[in-house]
Amino acid sequence: MKNLTYNETTDNSIKEKSAEASDRQNDNADDSLATQNENAKNVASKKRKTKWSPKAQTLTFIALSTAITCIIGPLSIVIPISPVPISLTILAIYISVYAIGLKRGMVSLLLYFLIGFIGLPVFSNFKGGFNVLIGPTGGYIIGFVFVVLFSGLFIEHFESKVWMHVIGMAIGTICCYIVGTTWLAYQGNMTFLEALFAGVIPFVWADAIKIAIAAIVGPKLRRTLKRM
Repeated sequence: MKNLTYNETTDNSIKEKSAEASDRQNDNADDSLATQNENAKNVASKKRKTKWSPKAQTLTFIALSTAITCIIGPLSIVIPISPVPISLTILAIYISVYAIGLKRGMVSLLLYFLIGFIGLPVFSNFKGGFNVLIGPTGGYIIGFVFVVLFSGLFIEHFESKVWMHVIGMAIGTICCYIVGTTWLAYQGNMTFLEALFAGVIPFVWADAIKIAIAAIVGPKLRRTLKRM
């Protein structure tokens, strides 16, 4: 009888210990799950804090695009057969439109104009001031508006078709040629054909290379920035 009572007591003790161990395991599992949930919340909170707002992102991209154009724009090569230098400005504009789109690209261009017109040397050959606009090359500067317009339209409406991007950049560049050549002819007392050979024909090959570079670099840059 004593043995039976002892065995029952032992069994009860074992069951109690087993129950306590099970409770501790459940408590530990609950604590671990709670810790994981808390960590997940902290990570999500940090991501929300570090993510840019759309407005901040837009202002930053416009500012960077304008700054890059101002840095690259003055870099040019003067050639003796033309009053118009070989400039990298249009390449910066192609890349800018790829990176930030039509609307923001246009704002960036207008800021570039403003910076140049108030006198800072951001135009070709490190020139600045309103006199550049009314000078022989002023028409080509204004023509950059069409470069942004047509490049942006084709890039945004034919997102995955690079060959259409090339067509858009080419149309914008041709419009820039027309505006620039018309103004150059007026300023230089030349016929339109004479101004075309002075201000466009020597540069067609260079602009074709710039379009090719933009078509290679631009889509990759655009996809990268979209993931930000």
